[in-house]
Amino acid sequence: MALKKGVTTSRRIRILEQVLTSGFTSIRDLASIFHERQDTVKRDVMFWASQYPLLHLTEENEVIALPYCPNDDSFLRRLSVNVAEKLKIAKYVVDEIIQPHDSVCFCGATSSFFVVKEVAYRGFHSLTVFVNNLYFLNLLHRVVSDLHLISGLLQRDRALTTPTDNSDAEFARYGVSKSFLGFDGIAYPDGIFASPQWTPLFRSILRNTKDKVYLIGDHTKVGKMPRRKVIGFDELEQLTSDYLVITTKPEEGGEQEARLTQQFNEAVEKFPDGKIKVL
Repeated sequence: MALKKGVTTSRRIRILEQVLTSGFTSIRDLASIFHERQDTVKRDVMFWASQYPLLHLTEENEVIALPYCPNDDSFLRRLSVNVAEKLKIAKYVVDEIIQPHDSVCFCGATSSFFVVKEVAYRGFHSLTVFVNNLYFLNLLHRVVSDLHLISGLLQRDRALTTPTDNSDAEFARYGVSKSFLGFDGIAYPDGIFASPQWTPLFRSILRNTKDKVYLIGDHTKVGKMPRRKVIGFDELEQLTSDYLVITTKPEEGGEQEARLTQQFNEAVEKFPDGKIKVL
C-alpha cells in the first residue's frame, strides 16, 4: 500500500510539471505521454484542481494551468519556491557528494525524487543504486549499471520482485556507501518524522550504510515535528554517527518569511556542529 501511494504521488507530480510547463493540454495527451489510462490521469488532474488552485479541467477534458502571479502568496507560489529548493539540494548532492562507482540508496518522498531526476539527467552509468519507488526505477533503469528495488533485485527483462521487510541481507550483500533519506520533519534532539511504515526501512538503511547517511529536505521540514516519529536522534546516533542534514535557507522578504527564517535559524542552531548543511 505504501509503495502504491508513493507511485501515485510521483505520477501526480510529473503530470503537474507537464501541465505547468506546457500551460495547456488534454487528458488524452497526458494519458499518452505517461502511458496511463485516461480515467487514472483524470483523477490525478482532479486532485490538483480540487485541492489546490493549480489546474482547471474543462468539460471537453482539456487541462489548463491557472495563471501564476509571482507576487501572489498562493499555494502555487509556495510550490514554486519549494521546487526550487529541492532542485538546489539535488544539484548539490550530484555535484558535491555522489561519485562514480558509488553504491547509493534513495529513499523517501519528493526530496529524493528530485535527486533521482538529477542523477538520471546527468547519466551516472557506473552507479549501483537502491530505490524504494517504482517511478525511481523507471527514471534510472537506462542510466545506471546496477539497480535494485528495496527489497528485491530488479533484473532486465524480468518481472519486478515484490518489496519485503528483509532489506538487511541485500544491503549487506551488495553494499551501500551513501544513503539519501527524505522525511516529513526533522528537529534536534527530538528526531526524524515521517510515515510510520518507513521505520523498519530507515533503521535497515542506517545500519547498513558504510560511509554516510544524508537526510535531505527543504527548509519547511526543519524544526517541523508531525505526530509520527520514525526514529529519534539518540537511536540514529547509535546506528550511525556519520550523518548530515542537507537543507536550504527560507526565502527572504515579507513578515511571514521573517518568522519562518527565525524559526528555521533557531532549529538549525540546535544541531551539533558539522551535522547540518544549509545551502
